[in-house]
Amino acid sequence: MRRRAGADRGNADDAGRDGSRGDECRRTARSRARSTDGDDLHFESGEAYVRDWALPQFYFHLNTAYAVLRHHGAPLGKVDYVAYALPCLRPGTAPGG
Repeated sequence: MRRRAGADRGNADDAGRDGSRGDECRRTARSRARSTDGDDLHFESGEAYVRDWALPQFYFHLNTAYAVLRHHGAPLGKVDYVAYALPCLRPGTAPGG
């Protein structure tokens, strides 16, 4: 897993070195995404890759990790995800108070 994460970091570092600005309409030359059965997935654009593969994968794993941690008794809740919004709460409505 660390080897794969390192390779992904390297790809991210190399992404903008050709002077490109990440044009959403630009076609991708290759895809590094693999489906669960091992097939390569090809996307029309970088935007399609992020929208249709990367973000769903990220949120699936985030939610799965959250569920596993809660199952094992970790004291996690909504406030751990939206702590930045706590100053916007009406007085007296903050969790635990």
